[in-house]
Amino acid sequence: MRERREKDGFCVTQIQHMILRYLDLNREKEVFQKDLEEQFHVSRATISSTLQVMERNGMILRTAVSQDARLKKITPTEKAMAFADMGRRNVEEMEACLGKGMTPEEHRELLRLLRLVRCNLEAENGRICEEALKK
Repeated sequence: MRERREKDGFCVTQIQHMILRYLDLNREKEVFQKDLEEQFHVSRATISSTLQVMERNGMILRTAVSQDARLKKITPTEKAMAFADMGRRNVEEMEACLGKGMTPEEHRELLRLLRLVRCNLEAENGRICEEALKK
């Protein structure tokens, strides 16, 4: 599925959006291609070609690290972070809309059930659910 999201001339595919979100949530740590491969369970070739497009479109920078020039740290550009900020606001607005009329207990129960659904889907695809490990 190659869903595209466009805002102010900035168009990204679903995987690019997921990568930008991951980079946004991990601003304090160094992120490398291998991290993305493991996070999204995709091949090195898929992530490599996606990152090439993102770099060409001005969404990320890849810079060599001093200890190993073969390793490239992935850093989002200001343009990409503006897009991520917009996405975060959209999620917050959607969550507020979906939660209208729910008690705090109902909201917690909904989130618990959604996490269970996600774990079931991950297990179906042969992955270990991170939420299950936290319990």
